[in-house]
Amino acid sequence: MTLARRQLLQYEDTLGLGTGIFVLGIVLLVSVVLCCCGSNAKKPGVVYVASTALFVAVFVILLAAPKGEKEESPAQGYDDTVVPLGIILSVMVLGAILSLAGMFIFYCQPTTYARPLSYHTDILMNR
Repeated sequence: MTLARRQLLQYEDTLGLGTGIFVLGIVLLVSVVLCCCGSNAKKPGVVYVASTALFVAVFVILLAAPKGEKEESPAQGYDDTVVPLGIILSVMVLGAILSLAGMFIFYCQPTTYARPLSYHTDILMNR
């Protein structure tokens, strides 16, 4: 990758606009295309509501997202004490044992097959 391309990827905004505006623009374009394609459907209202809900959901997520510079917190390691590791190990062992028990139960059960339908007794008698 060239130096100019790397520098271009480092910019957080283009033409004074952030990434969220471009995401909203793309989602709006997709919503308009969905509305145009769905206008010939049997129920175009469903397509209109779905595409509007898609745009509103993305808009609300971007509106609620934190903006600005975030503060760097000091790096913290994992909790390597015995209790959390023991809990994780016991849950994993329990899951493995239960999955093996489930496989054994399904292996031991006899296979059940559906009987073929009789046209006279099953279909005509139920009418």
